[in-house]
Amino acid sequence: MSYRDPQKTAAGLSVHLGTLTVPKTTGVFEDDDGYVLVFIDARPGQPIRLNEFSDRPGLAEVAAHFLYHRGLTQDVSTRKAMKKLLRYFWRYLSCLEERFGVDVRSIEDIEQHVLDGYQDYLDGDEKYRSKLNLKEAVRRARYNFVTDMCRWSLASEKFAKRANDLFFKPFRWKGGYRKSESAEALNAIEVARLRAVCKREISDIRTKLDIGMGFIGSTPVPNLDQRSRVPFRAFAAKVAAFAEVTANFDLSTEQLRQRHVGLGSALKKPSGSIEEIVDHLFLTARTLIPFVVLLGLETGYNTGVLLNLEQGDIADHPLWPNTIRIAPKKSRAGDRRQVRTFEKDGSDPFSVYSLIESVKKIVSRYAPSLDADREHLFLVWSGMGNPPRKLVASDRKVETRFYRAIAGFCRDHEVEGLSLAGIRQTFADLVHLISNGDVIAIKEMMGHTNAQTADRHYNSAAAKKRRSEQLARGLRDRQRTIDSAGLIELREHRRGLPTDASTPGFLCWEPYYSPQIGQKDGRLCSAYGGCPDCPLSCAVTDDPVTAARFLQLKARLETAREKIDPIRWAVQWQSQFEALDSEWLRAVPPAVLAAAGNIHDLAPIPEIE
Repeated sequence: MSYRDPQKTAAGLSVHLGTLTVPKTTGVFEDDDGYVLVFIDARPGQPIRLNEFSDRPGLAEVAAHFLYHRGLTQDVSTRKAMKKLLRYFWRYLSCLEERFGVDVRSIEDIEQHVLDGYQDYLDGDEKYRSKLNLKEAVRRARYNFVTDMCRWSLASEKFAKRANDLFFKPFRWKGGYRKSESAEALNAIEVARLRAVCKREISDIRTKLDIGMGFIGSTPVPNLDQRSRVPFRAFAAKVAAFAEVTANFDLSTEQLRQRHVGLGSALKKPSGSIEEIVDHLFLTARTLIPFVVLLGLETGYNTGVLLNLEQGDIADHPLWPNTIRIAPKKSRAGDRRQVRTFEKDGSDPFSVYSLIESVKKIVSRYAPSLDADREHLFLVWSGMGNPPRKLVASDRKVETRFYRAIAGFCRDHEVEGLSLAGIRQTFADLVHLISNGDVIAIKEMMGHTNAQTADRHYNSAAAKKRRSEQLARGLRDRQRTIDSAGLIELREHRRGLPTDASTPGFLCWEPYYSPQIGQKDGRLCSAYGGCPDCPLSCAVTDDPVTAARFLQLKARLETAREKIDPIRWAVQWQSQFEALDSEWLRAVPPAVLAAAGNIHDLAPIPEIE
């Protein structure tokens, strides 16, 4: 008896258990009993049958294709083990249906609660009446198999539109999740150095490409059938000839050397090389890096979105003049568009507009001759015999050569730990800083589908550091208020180096170690009014607000002189008054002092006593 009706397939597969007929084809097949997997290396009679999963036909279809895809590189025993892992998940689904009435029949039915419940089930949760007592490694293997199937279905062309974009939570079991470290944001110095490095490289890349494109059409191409390399000795002749013979991108290196002996000889060391010619005609994974880094710093797009930019994603803004609008889709966010707008600043060679125009100019030479990917912005040289192509595959994976190119960029410039994830984290931290930690603002700017994902950026290392600094600053300010009996105003604080002093208008080089009598080391100075004669004080004397504060303090000191005991005034406040009047106010330029007199909306400062 045949387990497969040959009438149901065009290939006419017929495998008989009795006679062990050799299969005529391989792949995933369906008969009346369910799905069958036939691998090319399996012995006759050893296909994998999935009859026991036919009660959930839609999900069984996904599982069958996933098992076949995964099993292509596995041996027979591993394929059987994978089928066993699928069986465990089926048992859980039966439990889910019996206990809670949740009927999972297809990949669309696997929602977040179904996936999360499988973790509980594997842990032996009582609500599922599960009596499992599994080792952590076993739980990991069973859970990983299901999440891998869900991820695979999202990336497959056949099932991507059906599968839900789930949030795969970190596993609760030790070692059950290879947790990658969060990308570290770059600091201001690192960003500045990175920008400088990229600008230098881009200038060199543009120069080379301008030279190469200038040779095309202006330099006569020698007879390509010549066997001598002498006519191709000049660099311009090499570039022009190479551009002509590679116009259709159908010649391998061996074919080039066989058909065009003279040119092929001129492109061998020590006469020359294909690599140096390519750098004058095409973008490569390596020369693409500085463009991508600068655009990543400005847009905050993740690697896949940035490298997958299409020329149609970039257009003039429909409402704002002299502005471009970049709006690529983010597939992981349900194809939502991430919109960024930038000024059309052609005067700055490193503006977003100029960078994009440079890439368009380079790609426009060879993109029209391509059958596929011609609309993509970043089309890079992919070797002899291959047309230039994008660096992102159909399953949204970035090619390994791009990451190798980043590693080369880091080596060339002694940059440590550079990644586009780190650049994106830098962008997120800036949004966090500007919005004062607004999770919704982060969600919108980063293109996240929910606030949970955005909240991770709120808990980045830089964000935590900022919050701890804010807390410490709040605590120290509160203590200063208490120590000064409420005299020191905390609403007006200038942040920077040096930090705020205890008297409005002044700054202090070391507020925690005050030389003033009665102050304790390690605690913020609370000597209100004692800054003019303090050796640690300083001020921005060309600022009208500072000058206005000086005038307010002088008025308070003059009032105190009339009210308090003369001896106490002489001991405690006379030196402060003289320093303020004869040193600080004289250091203020007359024009600034005049401007300070016109400021009438400053809050008053407390009385000296």
